[in-house]
Amino acid sequence: MTPGEKVAEQAEKYVGVRENPMGSNRGRPYPEKWQAPWGMGTGWPWCAAFADAMYKEAGVSDDGIGHPSTWTMYKNAQARGAIVKRPMVGCYILWPGKHVGIVVSVPGDGTVLTVEGNAGDGVRYKRRSTSGVVFVAPKDVRVGNNPAAVTRNYYLQDVAVRPPRLVGPWRTRAARERRLKNVKSHIRRVRVRGKYGAYVGPPNIYGPWATKAQRNRAQKILEDRLGRRLRPFSRPAKGAPAGKADAMGKTT
Repeated sequence: MTPGEKVAEQAEKYVGVRENPMGSNRGRPYPEKWQAPWGMGTGWPWCAAFADAMYKEAGVSDDGIGHPSTWTMYKNAQARGAIVKRPMVGCYILWPGKHVGIVVSVPGDGTVLTVEGNAGDGVRYKRRSTSGVVFVAPKDVRVGNNPAAVTRNYYLQDVAVRPPRLVGPWRTRAARERRLKNVKSHIRRVRVRGKYGAYVGPPNIYGPWATKAQRNRAQKILEDRLGRRLRPFSRPAKGAPAGKADAMGKTT
């Protein structure tokens, strides 16, 4: 297993962790355990604290890039020559000054699968476009990375739940947030023809992963957390629908 795969595997272990109470940037043991090493107390946006902790827990050096500020992470990455043109498993995906996550799969279709802390008040899988973002790969991740040609993409289906339903759209973000204020289910915020909508309900398709081994590791973690079996399947990478990348949504 490469250093990058170790980081990705560690991040996937926490998918499903949520703040308590939701929207508070607090929760024991997580995210407060990830916030604690920075000596800033609790209640602050913790996406960067989560990402940095995944490197530490995996025993992989990030060359001192990690920091509670995503803008400072960006400057650190520039100084260390760690910004790369293409995504790699285990690298940071960074929106400087806004948000950061961990790349866990590169399916080769113009998107990456990520695990992100402080995404919708928890740790979640996200599917992100490879455009308009910064990929940061510390030396160990770059050296250990051996990208293979992607011939199939690998997925998991949760047949016990229905697909999330689209609600809205509303003309303003504020109107959407008022309607979703008391919704307890999983929420994925999206833009719909320039308006503001959301998918409500737990996801029933996870992926894609670029290799069967990555998918199988994630399957075990998700099944343990969900307490039920998931159906594995795959599609040929060539001609497979790329899918729509997630909008940024709520990250604080």
